[in-house]
Parts: sequence; structure tokens; C-alpha cells
Amino acid sequence: MTQNKNIGHKMLEVIVGSDFDVIINDYNEIDSHTDKITSQQIVFQFIEDEPDLFAFDLLFTLGLMSYIDAQPVGISHHHYNRNDEWGIEKFLKCLRFERGNLIFSSDYIDGRMMKTDIQFKPGGKVTLSTQNRGRIAEHWLMKLQKGLVDEPLH
Repeated sequence: MTQNKNIGHKMLEVIVGSDFDVIINDYNEIDSHTDKITSQQIVFQFIEDEPDLFAFDLLFTLGLMSYIDAQPVGISHHHYNRNDEWGIEKFLKCLRFERGNLIFSSDYIDGRMMKTDIQFKPGGKVTLSTQNRGRIAEHWLMKLQKGLVDEPLH
């Protein structure tokens, strides 16, 4: 477990304070009969000499932020344990390579409603999408750029 935490911390160190430009920030809210349904899609471009080198670090870090901010919804509270930790194994289960893109996709993990999808295209163009998470993705990117990611790996 210590080795996983060390790897995770190194990935955080690499990506925190990165520079990128937001191209699209599309937020939608729909009032249904009982709930408010939200979706957000943010497209941004990494401004680095070799942005593809940061793909794993970025996806891991955004996955961590999503995990930390996620809460149980409905019956998922039965699987929720506040002390569960985010780590490399959980991250890798959400990862796939498809049509030249590295994709992170999460729904419910450890009883937490993550509903976060991230697509990293070659060249550093990233699409971050969330469902029913409000505007939290904007905060993740702000924290990432300003170097405010100081959360432990949990």
C-alpha cells in the first residue's frame, strides 16, 4: 500500500500547477419532477512541450479529485466507507485505451457517485465530463492550475 501511495503522490507532484487553456465549458441543468439533473463538459488544451507525457498523471489526479468529492446517493450508502482510499488499482480499473485516446470512466466506486469521464487525446486535448455533480469540475481544474491539490490519497 505504501508503494501505491508513493506512486500516487509522484503523479500528483507532476501534474499540479500545470498550464492549460479552457476551450469549452458547457454546463446544463434540467429540473425534473423530483430532482435537478446536471451535466458539465469542459474541454481544455494542455500547454506543455510534450503534453502526452502527462496523460496518466492528469487522469489519476482528476480521478482522485472526483473520488474525494463524491458522496453516496440512494442505496449506495451501504457500500460507502469514509476511510476508503483512492489508489492505482482503482484508477487502472477505470482506464482504457480506445481509438488512440486514453479514457477514464467512473460511475459508482466504493459507494461514491463519481459519474466522471475524461478523454485525453494525443497532443493534450482533454474532455472532462460529469453527470449530477454540479459545477465541481471547474473547481478541480482551478485547484489543479493553482497548485491547491493537497488532499491525501483517500
